[in-house]
Amino acid sequence: MPVLIQHRVTVSEGGVVRIQDDRLPAGATVTVEVATPVSHSAGDGATNAPDPSGLPSLTSLIGSGRGLFKTPEEVDAHIRELRDECD
Repeated sequence: MPVLIQHRVTVSEGGVVRIQDDRLPAGATVTVEVATPVSHSAGDGATNAPDPSGLPSLTSLIGSGRGLFKTPEEVDAHIRELRDECD
């Protein structure tokens, strides 16, 4: 059964995290997971952590695809155009 070892540490310059624990066997391969807050204080103010996937947020995609509309007015205008084409 794996052993969970948890530490609260401060990230050093360059994003370096150091963990030292006598329960860690020398030479063993371990999995390290780092949990960060969604936003953190960066000296003079809070900044949002970037999305690690590098993908755009879903809300930024609204209205950007073919046949998608940003506002109800755009939908109405498009429907009017389609009706005019049929007449």
